[in-house]
Amino acid sequence: MDSDHQQLQRDIDALYHWSQVNRMKFHPDKCKVLVVTLKRVQNILPFDRFAYHLNGTYLDYMVNEKDLGVIVSEKFSWGTHCKSLINKVNQRLGLVRRTCHFTKCSNQHRVLYLALIRSIFEHCSPIWHPHHTTHLELSEILQRRAVKWILREPLSSYSDSEFLRKQYKLDLLPMRSKFVLTDLVLFHKLYINQSILICLSISSI
Repeated sequence: MDSDHQQLQRDIDALYHWSQVNRMKFHPDKCKVLVVTLKRVQNILPFDRFAYHLNGTYLDYMVNEKDLGVIVSEKFSWGTHCKSLINKVNQRLGLVRRTCHFTKCSNQHRVLYLALIRSIFEHCSPIWHPHHTTHLELSEILQRRAVKWILREPLSSYSDSEFLRKQYKLDLLPMRSKFVLTDLVLFHKLYINQSILICLSISSI
């Protein structure tokens, strides 16, 4: 509705005024518009969309936009983000395998994997936790490759049961279990009022 667009534009103007008073400069070229809805968007031509602006600069509409490292889509689906992470992890794993040949110690390999590679999957995972089988399987494949590198068995072929034993030996949770565990830890912190989200909501009241 036009009234909603106008109200949001007034909020943008108020935000810009606040930034001027508090000497916090916004960069309009880095600000985007992302319409999040499950409805089919009918207005696809540029002149059919409401022209939001910040300090005289019109803001571009986006289908996906990265916010604090998480790619948010207009449908709130996380396929694009998962694919981006999988590509990033794959590249990082390849880089580490090529450059960290100075150590043959499995414990050191494990530390490098957890710190440089799997940590990528842990950033904000309760938000984008993959539910599609394809994304989960790809994350498991990457960990399988990492386990082979850690144990210096690059040419080995693991059965599912053997791969599970290898992960147990290295004290590595399977990726599916790791995602679920991270979700449960956040839920527990929320339940006992020890989450940063609770602290932020209380401080804003």
